[in-house]
Amino acid sequence: MEKSKKIIIFGSHQCPGCVEVKGIKFIYFDISLSLGAMKRFLKIRDTNPLYLPVKEAGNVGIPTVVIDDEVMLGLEDEQIEELVKSGLYNEL
Repeated sequence: MEKSKKIIIFGSHQCPGCVEVKGIKFIYFDISLSLGAMKRFLKIRDTNPLYLPVKEAGNVGIPTVVIDDEVMLGLEDEQIEELVKSGLYNEL
């Protein structure tokens, strides 16, 4: 039996398009409401070269999806759902 992947999404309630994924179990961290979530997100953002253009443009970099240790930036809800449906990543 294949181990399920852990899906974590960093976003904010102030970001209107951050996350409304339905039918997929994931852990959601609102970086606007929790200092711990913000610190966890910044550790990912500030150590990953994927975010260089985002930071240079003055943006934050949410939503960020982390599936196990793979960081994905700016995925739309449908793209997250497709990843899970494709079998590349399973639900929690």
